[in-house]
Amino acid sequence: MKTVKEEMKESLRKDRWSLHFDGKHPEGREYQAVVLKNPDSEIKLAALDLNDSKAESIADGISDVIDEYKLWDSINMIVADTTSVNTGKQSGVVVRLQRMFTSRGHQVPQFISCQHYVLTEYYA
Repeated sequence: MKTVKEEMKESLRKDRWSLHFDGKHPEGREYQAVVLKNPDSEIKLAALDLNDSKAESIADGISDVIDEYKLWDSINMIVADTTSVNTGKQSGVVVRLQRMFTSRGHQVPQFISCQHYVLTEYYA
């Protein structure tokens, strides 16, 4: 009999998703929520507990989740806030993830900045 997680792994691969992630770093730890969304569903996929808030650590943690669920071919969009760790042109989390998609032979997901944060920063 398959576990719920095994069933999720099989079913999630069949759909197209946007990958959302957001982090907080209390007490020197980095916590990242990893969520999949599409018009029909929202799946809270993982809550990562990372050693630091560096782009490399965050991208590697998210990559591990994508590997575990075999979602490289199912993600067509990345959504994240506009912090520099996420959006750095050379080595931000988004660029690192997009390179990982390319290196694995998959289409590069489009990056969309989280509009809530954009508006909040504009009116602050």
